[in-house]
Amino acid sequence: MDLASSLLAAAGQDPPLYLLLLFPVLWCCVIGAISLVGGWYSLARRFQFDRSTFRPVDSDGEQRFLFGSMSLGAGYFPANYSGCVVIRVGEEGIGLKVWPMFRVLHPPIFIRWSDIENCQSEKYFLILPRTAVYLKDDEIKICFYKAAGKAVLQSWSKHTKSSELSG
Repeated sequence: MDLASSLLAAAGQDPPLYLLLLFPVLWCCVIGAISLVGGWYSLARRFQFDRSTFRPVDSDGEQRFLFGSMSLGAGYFPANYSGCVVIRVGEEGIGLKVWPMFRVLHPPIFIRWSDIENCQSEKYFLILPRTAVYLKDDEIKICFYKAAGKAVLQSWSKHTKSSELSG
């Protein structure tokens, strides 16, 4: 018998119900706070999810990363989403959805290429690569890591080259 159960048995009572309900409430508060402080919620209001551009079925040329990692926010302490974001990179832009268990105040986002001011490769921790995306009229920086970051940078390069040719 472990220490906690022996203490409860000695006290002669079961754990109160409110302790069982406390964890989900705290979980929702923490996840919601990350969205508000990190900037996801404000981005979602600006770049609303549109079913016509963020389809559940992959289109030609679209890449999907089910365990994508990204960070969001400026400064030294951005909100990190490590391995819990579905990232879609396509011809129209970047689609972002967090997994359902993290979705409190995290609605899906779709950012069109035309809403991005700059996209570039950077290093963090002096040697590790990432792709930084800077939005027009916003100071929030979005960083993508690993294969998703490479896909974002490649698609951005294709988009800017085609824009320059057509413009």
